[in-house]
Amino acid sequence: MLVVFYSRGGVTRKVGEAIACSLGCPIEEIVPQGRFPANQKVTPIQPPKQDPGQYDLIVLGTPVWGNAPTPPVRAYLKRFEGRLPKLAFFCTFGIIGGKGTMVELEKLAAKSPVATFAAWRASTRRRSFPARLKEFTDKIRRS
Repeated sequence: MLVVFYSRGGVTRKVGEAIACSLGCPIEEIVPQGRFPANQKVTPIQPPKQDPGQYDLIVLGTPVWGNAPTPPVRAYLKRFEGRLPKLAFFCTFGIIGGKGTMVELEKLAAKSPVATFAAWRASTRRRSFPARLKEFTDKIRRS
């Protein structure tokens, strides 16, 4: 397994690191090439260090921007279109957008995830967060 994520403010990174720690797997951050406008659908990204084809499952994470995945995550999915193994998705959001983002990720990947996890930004500081995260990682382990 490999955890792959994009994070601009650090919340998605924090969740990704917790998932990777729980699963005992490597982690990779999606890094855009230069600055990009938030309303851009896809943006150039630096070549990933890890080949997702070398893994049985990719756990892909994104912050929610406008009820959708970020341009760097869209670019990652486009780069590996048709070559990704099983997927699990997670997202972080400030107000709304978890459900719509999951639907969009599934469309972009053209496959159903084995598990999904949407974390409200404020919930990552609450006691209930570790239990919800454990449910997600347990579901991934069973897949």
